[in-house]
Amino acid sequence: MNKKQSIQLLILNVFLLLVYFTVFINLKTGVNAVIMFSSSDSLCYLAVGNWIFEQKETIQTMLNPYLFPFLLKLFLIIGGVKAMWFFQFILWIGSINFLFFSLKRVTNIYLAYIGALLLAVNLSYIALTLHALSDVTATFVISWLIYYLTDTSFDFKKIKSFYTIVLFFSILSVIKPIFFPILILLIVIVFQFVYLKSFLKDNKKYLLFIVLIPVIIQFSIMVIKHDRFSLSTKGTATLNQYFFAQGYAIAENITIDEAKPIVKGKSTGFMLSYMLNHFKIFITNFKDNIIRENIRGVPTFLSYPPGYKHPFFYATMNKMNKLFYQLHIIFILPCLFLFYYLKKKNTLLLKPYFIFYLIFWYLVLMMGIAFYQGDRYNVSIEPLWIIIYAIVFHQLTRKSFLQFIKKKE
Repeated sequence: MNKKQSIQLLILNVFLLLVYFTVFINLKTGVNAVIMFSSSDSLCYLAVGNWIFEQKETIQTMLNPYLFPFLLKLFLIIGGVKAMWFFQFILWIGSINFLFFSLKRVTNIYLAYIGALLLAVNLSYIALTLHALSDVTATFVISWLIYYLTDTSFDFKKIKSFYTIVLFFSILSVIKPIFFPILILLIVIVFQFVYLKSFLKDNKKYLLFIVLIPVIIQFSIMVIKHDRFSLSTKGTATLNQYFFAQGYAIAENITIDEAKPIVKGKSTGFMLSYMLNHFKIFITNFKDNIIRENIRGVPTFLSYPPGYKHPFFYATMNKMNKLFYQLHIIFILPCLFLFYYLKKKNTLLLKPYFIFYLIFWYLVLMMGIAFYQGDRYNVSIEPLWIIIYAIVFHQLTRKSFLQFIKKKE
């Protein structure tokens, strides 16, 4: 790292410290167990952590994979809630640094600072570092994945590159099961059609097994402890007790609290049939959950737990979420057009851009299943849309793009 890069890094991280601790001090929640374990999800993670380290039985091992609970309990043992907060604070800084250097690689220094600023001033992201929830860890790993895929030395054609990508999604899957379908897609589809020949020639085939160890461990837990060959039952439980119960309540003209015990345990076949018979209700809920409940959702953790709401931060983040939603609408067509442009230019940027875009929209669509989470899920998608929109802006304002347009005319 040369002197210029060192100065850029210093400026970035001094700014990050100023932003974080300005918000941290004014939140007045502090670092304590009351705040860290105020949400039901945090207690569920803790229960799994207690099972790992203390063999305390809990049904939560069916729902929540082991990795985040393991880290949570480990840091609690090392130094209590302060150690866990510090771990998440380091991940917060790390994720923004990864994003900054990724942006610098594929755009320019100015957009790198702007992108880092956008993630840094996400007040909900800062607030989440005070809670024992997996979102900060997942956001860090996503930012690390972005950093890895934007490396100019990265070669998608090599089988080792495939192993590394699989490792990232293997880790993400045991942090949040929502990433497991992407891992399945990589193994079943991408591997078969893109990497199979390279794999058969590779003398280190065992690496594929090694990178899958995180999910193999989770599958082993599910088989041995619960006699189920699956990563987790969280997806099915969320579908049943959130999305399906929501639509069922509307269709049957009852409250969702009344619907939940009625639909609990219903088979997937029953749910699919019922949803098809009430298609309009469920598709409307799906759209509203994505937009109203999540993307434009309220900044829950700036007002949670009750009694700790920060009115100014809450109002500011609420406006920012609505602004971000407008950005998503504005960039839809430019993002699609950039695919065409990058494909015609035959640039190496096409593949990472395509991956970022697919992951972003997959996570956005998965938001349609859950609700009552506020803007919590926005945090993990933000590094993705920041780099996507930065690439779009950078590419479509370059001289080479203007020349490309003139040739087409």
